[in-house]
Amino acid sequence: LREAWEETGLVASELRLFHARTFSETSDKGDFLAVQIVYEALLRGEPRVVEVGGSTAAVRWVPLVDVPSLPTVSLVTDTLRLWQDRPRS
Repeated sequence: LREAWEETGLVASELRLFHARTFSETSDKGDFLAVQIVYEALLRGEPRVVEVGGSTAAVRWVPLVDVPSLPTVSLVTDTLRLWQDRPRS
């Protein structure tokens, strides 16, 4: 909840775990282990950069069909594929 607000100015509620994964890398800087967790949530508000000078340069809503043409990390691509293939009730 806090991260959604800090990065986008959106208020998140009704969180449900959607996906989690881990990966590791080794480079000349050492070993790196990451845990990535994706939640499904209800979001309220209009997206905006809250933390000026932080890690978020811009934020906006984008149609799902446009996401593959944007520069993203692999987590985004993998999560969208899982979202599209999810069972629907």
